[in-house]
Amino acid sequence: MRVLFALMMLTATTLFADDSSNTNLNYSVLRSRTTQARGFTVEQIEFPNTAANNNCCATLQTWLVEPGDPTKRKLLFTNERDAEVVFSENAKWLFINNNAEEESEEILLYRQKKGLDYELVSDLTSDAWDFFTKKSGRPQPSDHYYVEVVCWTDDNTVLLRLFGNGGTYLESWLCLYDVSSKKFSTDLDEHNKKQVRIFSDHVRGR
Repeated sequence: MRVLFALMMLTATTLFADDSSNTNLNYSVLRSRTTQARGFTVEQIEFPNTAANNNCCATLQTWLVEPGDPTKRKLLFTNERDAEVVFSENAKWLFINNNAEEESEEILLYRQKKGLDYELVSDLTSDAWDFFTKKSGRPQPSDHYYVEVVCWTDDNTVLLRLFGNGGTYLESWLCLYDVSSKKFSTDLDEHNKKQVRIFSDHVRGR
């Protein structure tokens, strides 16, 4: 078992710093993974619990990296558990689905300032649950409760899924959120009408 555990941990150390000197790490890396999205490389690096420099429990760092130049990078987010980055089509916005705790998940909205630089706009988790309680007339689940961004439906709108249990059982409750109007909605019919165009009209830019 000790041998297997040793093999799981990468022995190489690595040094990371973004162009604004957000962080300066030189620690053993447990694992890392990269994905490509909207012209960026999203790199997630996991360190041992003892490796975080500012937060003793932070283990996962999410970076945005220029695909052609890995030295150009920005630290986007640091947390203890899994996090998913969901970009808008035009990359002006992104959400983080943050698995903050085993029994809950939160959604964090970021706006692009320039290039790799994004700023946190708001944590919409409580707002989403408030909208659910007002719309459904039911209380928020009290035990396990999760809200996540399923996808962007256009440049300004995301589809959200809420689910959980404890008092109220939710398997999959859906709603929309518009980042421009800052409003929630369950009117999928109205949203869908805006998405349907005649092809010739779309070509003409109507």
